[in-house]
Amino acid sequence: MLKKLVTYYTCSFFKIKYVLGIVAIFVLNSMLVCTSYADLIPNGYTNQIVFMFYMPLNIQFDILRWLLIIIPVLLLLSSCIVRELTNHPTYLILRMKSYRDCFHSIFIAIGISLIGYVGIGYMVTAIFVYFINNNIEGHNEIPLSLFHNSDGWQVLLSHFILFILTGLLLLIIHTIFLFIINNAVFAMFLVIISMISSVAVGYLFPPILKFLPLTYFLLGLRELQGISFAWFNTIIVLCIVLSYSVLYGLFIKLREKIVG
Repeated sequence: MLKKLVTYYTCSFFKIKYVLGIVAIFVLNSMLVCTSYADLIPNGYTNQIVFMFYMPLNIQFDILRWLLIIIPVLLLLSSCIVRELTNHPTYLILRMKSYRDCFHSIFIAIGISLIGYVGIGYMVTAIFVYFINNNIEGHNEIPLSLFHNSDGWQVLLSHFILFILTGLLLLIIHTIFLFIINNAVFAMFLVIISMISSVAVGYLFPPILKFLPLTYFLLGLRELQGISFAWFNTIIVLCIVLSYSVLYGLFIKLREKIVG
């Protein structure tokens, strides 16, 4: 039954209009990069894909670009969480006879959906770079060490993983805020404030960047940290496990209020 419920939730989270929205967001991001930072785009196909996600080059502009990329994904999936937790669980819980399985199945489906949406975004970016490659004048000598001292595919894979982990952590945080204040819009506002505050504090005080998991997605700030990819993975996974445990505890405590 758990497998069937995960499949049901995953299918309900994937709709044509959602996929088209994700495509539009990542195309817009690539267009903004090509327009704003054409003189910094490096040579090499993989490096050019990675560069589409390199932030911040301009702290004010790129924080907005970061929000442009990640907030629509969060809004889409968080709205799914709210809908499934508030509209449908009574019938499903009666079928499954378990609050725990119903709750966990939603977040397993959210994780699968997040991987799918981020994968679509990276594929769209790769296709965009491929088709406009002839119009991109790549540069060998750019002041960004990331594109000189590392393997492009490795950086691309690590960033893809961190995108998914960051998105999952933010979704869990949003749901915690939602359970506490019972207002989805204000909960998302708090998530956005948390993101911006984390970046601002890390930008002002670089030594503490490695302890701010919400900044790990930003490749420009990661260069300042000089920390291994294993560190980033360990810290953000620990944060996900801890926050998910808190969330599950809140759900069990407030389940009658949440599901009726």
